[in-house]
Amino acid sequence: MKNLFLGYLIRIAYVPQTGGAALYSVDQLIGMPAWLTGDDDRYDVDAKVDEADLADWQNPAKQPAMLRSTLQAMLEDCLTLVVHRSTREAPVDLLVVGKNGPKFKETNPGKLHPGSSPMPGGGTLSREQEDDQMTVHYFGVSIAQLATWVRCTP
Repeated sequence: MKNLFLGYLIRIAYVPQTGGAALYSVDQLIGMPAWLTGDDDRYDVDAKVDEADLADWQNPAKQPAMLRSTLQAMLEDCLTLVVHRSTREAPVDLLVVGKNGPKFKETNPGKLHPGSSPMPGGGTLSREQEDDQMTVHYFGVSIAQLATWVRCTP
């Protein structure tokens, strides 16, 4: 994994990337300082799968759980990260298709998007700031990712 800020790594490690809950918004990760989600510091994680675990790693059904477990161990060991899980009520947004259908354009997977940043679960995003207006572009993301990111992107 390349060029990710620490908040992404924490999300990948502790939030299951399945179903409609691909990611939590930053306000749902209580106690996470703002510098973890800033664009200033980015990290690369370079890891090797143990030969004994290689067959399991190549199984798409097992890979997400193995990745989460490995990242959790790394974050706990290297950063002495401590996580507490709890449940609380929160508002929910619903993304639905309008009466005339979706107006999305499919992304060409071979096209590069300069200045974009990788997203957990795949795809990239780029931001444009003009005066007080922020425009966010998503490339190669699933509808579940889009629904989550539209809610939590400033």
